[in-house]
Amino acid sequence: MDAIKCEADFYEEVQYVFDINFCFSNEYSFKRIKQSIKQLLTEYTREQILWFLNNNAAMMNRALDKKEPFPSEYNRVSYVLAIIKNNIRDYLINHPVPYKPAAPVEVNYYMPTVIKYRPSNKRRAMIDIENLGGD
Repeated sequence: MDAIKCEADFYEEVQYVFDINFCFSNEYSFKRIKQSIKQLLTEYTREQILWFLNNNAAMMNRALDKKEPFPSEYNRVSYVLAIIKNNIRDYLINHPVPYKPAAPVEVNYYMPTVIKYRPSNKRRAMIDIENLGGD
């Protein structure tokens, strides 16, 4: 349940970044973005992808402004995704994601109780008893 919730939160945040910075209006375009982000998740973590998107939105907007108007929104989305795929590796090498230490985890454990082992009386053959007791 938590993994699904985290994934939904992640895609909401990605959609928020794309809506604010690139103003994609079509629902189909976000499906395309989601597919491409899923491919990136095989190589990078969610934190790294969000770090890149948040820090490079202005650079990607400048790249879109220099280009001639796109004939369709699909082409515009493809261009932005190509920028992301081509630049994310170099950016993460030069600007690593800041390390956030995890909150300390309390571990509850129970001390084992003292168990006194007492072997049970076993049946023995008469020869064993004679050997123990002597002659």
